[in-house]
Amino acid sequence: CWFPVIASAASDSARAFGSTQAIGRGLGARFLVDGSVRLGADGCRLNVRIDDAETGHTLWTDRYDFEASELFAVQDDVCERIVASAYPVLMSRVQLAGPGRANEVEPWELAHQGLQLVTRRERAAAITAADLLRGALTRDPLLVLGHYGLGLSAYDDVLNQWTSPDAARERLIASATRCIEIAPHIAEGYFLQARWFQTRGDHARVVPILETAIARNPSFAPGHALLAQALHLSGRSEEGLARMRHALRLGPRAFVAGLALLHFMRREYEAALENAETAASFAPHYTFARVLAAASAQCIGDHARALEHARRLATDYPPFRPGRMLATFGAEVDAVQRIGEALVSLGLER
Repeated sequence: CWFPVIASAASDSARAFGSTQAIGRGLGARFLVDGSVRLGADGCRLNVRIDDAETGHTLWTDRYDFEASELFAVQDDVCERIVASAYPVLMSRVQLAGPGRANEVEPWELAHQGLQLVTRRERAAAITAADLLRGALTRDPLLVLGHYGLGLSAYDDVLNQWTSPDAARERLIASATRCIEIAPHIAEGYFLQARWFQTRGDHARVVPILETAIARNPSFAPGHALLAQALHLSGRSEEGLARMRHALRLGPRAFVAGLALLHFMRREYEAALENAETAASFAPHYTFARVLAAASAQCIGDHARALEHARRLATDYPPFRPGRMLATFGAEVDAVQRIGEALVSLGLER
């Protein structure tokens, strides 16, 4: 629902057009996903590639090996992996060349630019992202992706203490409500609604809402990641860990900080620290990744390492205070309390 896709039936005879460029013109497609299956004595090999129909260049390729008897069983799994790997490649090709091109692209493409900036987890990038998303919605008020992106941005404002939490929560629930109004059959609005309950400390409401979201889109990785945390809080920790690993398979790199938080919730501090530092390496100015890294290091007694992350956090975003985090996400939640205590012991409340 985020990316315009041409029905597979329309491409059945596409090879008759000839070259990659001719196929693209004939179908009206910018990118072509193609592949082949080879049968051998040891099983099947699926080779997949994505071509840019404008240039004829191959952007990405991968291969998958499996037993011949598993051919049909693995189709959904392979599709999920291809989409997760291919999406960032495709979006890197449609990035805006500069601000002057904003009126030359479709609103959905403008919204994707905003989402790409949101994933950088930086305050300045988040401000630009919100401008792009609002610009997309000005041109297409019914673009669910735009409302969803603004909801994600509002949650980041709450999580990282970038703006007033009350104002950010209002924007978050407004985005959730609008997504559900426009498209009640997809997952995005329900996911944002669950985030809103999370920021109010009402964790009991999160699980059923996320189950609703995932029922509408079983491949919705953010829903699986947030449900993993909610399941842990519901006493279903092992199920939560399996759900988080599934989210990571659907969205490589995207949920490493979520995995770090889940390990911290489980008191697995070494694993929490490793994943938090990995998330910080992907996004060096990601406030919450530094919070988790500092707290995890402090909990395993590595005070020097904890202080280094605390210094980075204080340098990147001086207004951050553990007390605000406790008030927002619930001081009665054990993991939240432990994070707060660790950060206070590092002097961050001052």
